[in-house]
Amino acid sequence: MGLTFLFLAAVLPQGGFREVSAAAGLDFVHAPVADHSADIMHGAGTVGDFNGDGWPDLFVLGGGGRDDALFLNQGDGTFRDEAAAWGLAPYRHRGVGAIAADYDGDGWEDLFVTSFGPVSQNQGPGYHLLYHNLGGTGFEERAAPAGVATTAPGLADGFGASFGDVDGDGDLDLFVAGWMAYAEGNRLFLNRGDGTFADATRAAGLFDRDVRAFTPRLVDLSGDRRLDLALVADFQTSRYYANLGGVRFEDRTAASGFARESNGMGAAVADFDGDGLLDLFATSIYWDPPVGGVPNGNRLYLGAGPHRFQTAPAGTGVADGGWGWGAVALDLDQDGDADLAEVNGWSHDPQFQDEPARLWRNLGGGRFQEESATLGFVSGGEGRCILRLDHDRDGDLDLVVLRYGDSLQLFENLLDGSGGHWLQVVLDPGGRPGLPPQGIGARVELRTGQTIQVQALEASPGYLGGHEKILHFGLGDSTTVEELRVLWPDGWDTRIPWVAADQRLVVRARPPLTHDPLVRGQPTEFRVEGAPPWTTIAFLASSGPGEGPCPGGGRGPCLGLRPPVRLLGTAVADEAGDASLGLTVPAGAPAGRSLAFQAVAVRGVQSVVSNVAEAVVQP
Repeated sequence: MGLTFLFLAAVLPQGGFREVSAAAGLDFVHAPVADHSADIMHGAGTVGDFNGDGWPDLFVLGGGGRDDALFLNQGDGTFRDEAAAWGLAPYRHRGVGAIAADYDGDGWEDLFVTSFGPVSQNQGPGYHLLYHNLGGTGFEERAAPAGVATTAPGLADGFGASFGDVDGDGDLDLFVAGWMAYAEGNRLFLNRGDGTFADATRAAGLFDRDVRAFTPRLVDLSGDRRLDLALVADFQTSRYYANLGGVRFEDRTAASGFARESNGMGAAVADFDGDGLLDLFATSIYWDPPVGGVPNGNRLYLGAGPHRFQTAPAGTGVADGGWGWGAVALDLDQDGDADLAEVNGWSHDPQFQDEPARLWRNLGGGRFQEESATLGFVSGGEGRCILRLDHDRDGDLDLVVLRYGDSLQLFENLLDGSGGHWLQVVLDPGGRPGLPPQGIGARVELRTGQTIQVQALEASPGYLGGHEKILHFGLGDSTTVEELRVLWPDGWDTRIPWVAADQRLVVRARPPLTHDPLVRGQPTEFRVEGAPPWTTIAFLASSGPGEGPCPGGGRGPCLGLRPPVRLLGTAVADEAGDASLGLTVPAGAPAGRSLAFQAVAVRGVQSVVSNVAEAVVQP
């Protein structure tokens, strides 16, 4: 008996998962209506902190046979449904997908929901929902006046969606994926900054009536701090669009090496091989036996440089996910490697009925091992959406599984300190102009010894839902991160040395350009922080903000200064990326005159511009 126990302790991995939905108060069963033209391809929800208390909440779609639910986290491991109090019920509709983000920059997470219409009416286009958060107390529906109620012009469509700042102006734009044949339902909406959106699909080069899309991922996959679009789609129609800047994308699907799966449905983004480049995982169907001539199973695309990927070898071990839908990357055991979880099932085909979910542990060296049963991640039926969150804020990642016509499942991670060390990063733009809410689109790099971990913060779904907006890093035996670096979307960095492990760290963006008051005849100083180290910083001035010239021969980022623009002077950024320029305000400068200033880290086409600061000359 004792020898048997010792043997089991030696071979079974630490940790695992336990299903705790009932104890957490998440008593919810998806109730789809029979006339839903999305067939059995829905059953979803999203994570968000809707009341701003720092604990992740959960919004879940009812399917039309019941109201949607808004489960607010009580901070003690339990949730309470507040949908009616927040104005979300009673309302029964043919919901499909949902994501959360602060689209209007007021500090509160809002909701966007794709829907085929209320059950009291015939389904059709024009029924998507945009719930504006009323200061953490309720929601108000604003999709129609905001211009995002309709995606496909002629029929009901709209599956996954994603928020992201595609044009770099500091607010969140919206991409909605459409699957219905020839419905023209893939749409990019640009945020006007006043609570409304404009359809920019054709102008951006993203219109393609042949794409049967489920999952859009807006993420910087090239390292140029522009959000690219990986569009995971059915029937071998996935696409990869490179962001060229200026609200223009280029279809580089063939050259990228992406889109080799046969029936793309869900997606996960992480650095699975630890080389510092982000990789893409796309779920698909694994036929047994294979269907002749059709690519079989999931695909793992390993980053191979800007806008380039290589398909992972067949021996990686993640191809067979059954009839795969949602997927998520997470470091379940805190060892610093990105693991994978996937949910699946398709009752229309006997081969895929009650298909068990998958949980692949990353073994390193490009190999994964399926350990769902060993680790207690047991989920069957019609799995559709899988969400990542730390619901009890104990420092490890938990999972929510949403299933078509079935009960919600919350899987608590049982590491409870028995695994490796960890660090969770929350990004705060601090109101800095040009940065999107919650730091969405930023990339975070951690260095511990010779190991560098990379993650990007997205407001994108795995399949029909979005995760908690934290970046979770497993650190193994390391108790200290030697350097944390945040690469903000506006081109500036924040570097923090010697960060202690086992904490949730809020990183606030510092204003990159600041200055002393401008007083006639007195010295003043201009300062930038977080610029690329050792670069030349040009300090510029003009009579006010406006559309200015573009460094790099018109191909780089454009200035926000009204011409003519004057050079005040230059300085070289130090190792931390800080630089300053001291000047004396001319004694004869007109008192009361308004001026605008901007700094540029001069790197040709890759020049980086700061925010625009304004000041008035004082007597």
